[in-house]
Amino acid sequence: MRRSRVIAGLLVVMFVVFAMTALAAGKTVVRYSTWLTHEEEAVEKEIVEAFNKTHPNIEIQLESCAYADYTSKLITQLSAGTAPDVINVSELAEWAAFGVLEDLGPYIAKEPGLLDVFFPKVVDFARYDGTVTGQGPLYGLPMNAGCYILFYNKDMFDRYGIPYPDSTWTFDTLVEVGAKFVEDRDGDGIFDQFGLIIPNVWNDVFVDMIMRGFGGTLWSENRKNCLIGTPAGLDAVQYIADLSNKNHIMPTFAERTATTEQFEMGNLAMVIHHTYANSIFHKRASFNWGIAPLPVGPSGQVGVPVMGHPIAIYANSKVKDAAFEVIKYLISKEVQEKRYRELRTPPSRPDAGDDSVFFQLMSEAISTGYVYTSFPQAQEAWNVIHSYFDRVVLANKPAKEIFTSRVISQIDKALGR
Repeated sequence: MRRSRVIAGLLVVMFVVFAMTALAAGKTVVRYSTWLTHEEEAVEKEIVEAFNKTHPNIEIQLESCAYADYTSKLITQLSAGTAPDVINVSELAEWAAFGVLEDLGPYIAKEPGLLDVFFPKVVDFARYDGTVTGQGPLYGLPMNAGCYILFYNKDMFDRYGIPYPDSTWTFDTLVEVGAKFVEDRDGDGIFDQFGLIIPNVWNDVFVDMIMRGFGGTLWSENRKNCLIGTPAGLDAVQYIADLSNKNHIMPTFAERTATTEQFEMGNLAMVIHHTYANSIFHKRASFNWGIAPLPVGPSGQVGVPVMGHPIAIYANSKVKDAAFEVIKYLISKEVQEKRYRELRTPPSRPDAGDDSVFFQLMSEAISTGYVYTSFPQAQEAWNVIHSYFDRVVLANKPAKEIFTSRVISQIDKALGR
């Protein structure tokens, strides 16, 4: 106990010394919180150091951790009133609804043209009108951009003599071509190569995306009803389940030893993933790979959810003006170019991109896609939905037998809370 008190005392002294040093230098300290991998942390530290050297009045204090720990850590800080000044937002709807994020409207009003340099839909991802994201006041600015896209193993397609995916692909094409890659490569009676993997196959974003291909959406426009029990919803759920259980182009849950790692190892022909995976595959994949548009659904529509990583100001920050200066720097052209150049993290502004096939295709997908709107009640409703998905996927039950009117009523009840 005595040792713990000594350590705690030393930490307090260190913090005070740091604060006094910054004050003595005439600098305003801005705490900046984000999630980072080891590679990203090294680059972000260089970005922060460059700012601190060129800004005599502001000092950025970087506070980072792994993504898996980020949200719980920040929620603890928000609850205690000790949250950092600048926050990389993981739960925008919830945090904006609880009033912990600053409305950036007054700051942006003083910066004519600031929003014009970004992909508009990526900016809209950080809006919240009190009901849903995607519209209303702006609570963050995007550090990078993203949407869902189809990644594929070029070497594997070449080996099998199959043309690369393109904009003519449909949901049926994905199944037909994917089946050609399923193989037991070592002859032990267990399939170890598959045509497709979808890491986030059972989350609300992906299910909504597939439902749009069938002509529907997961939530009603007013967000008071779940539409998974409609024909479009049932067809979408059945299609996703059949990828594993019927068509077997995707491993079953029992066969899923890994997700994107299997693609990186060359055991998968295709993966539907967020464009952020570009930074992962660029470092880890040892084969030639490419990207293609998402396939077209039976309705003739392609659902492409658009998103980004907004950074925001903590509503109770004592240094909001300085915090906004930090945000402007972190989303600047030069900083986004550095992240894209060294990490392949997709930038949120076109002028920070390049003429690569990846960036051009991502830009096109973002321009034709839609802002996936979240809302505070979505997670609780999704927990109910997910519990029934298991009966479709694991128990191999038809979707129409599981998502009955009684189940939909349970989901709608969760939406109303």
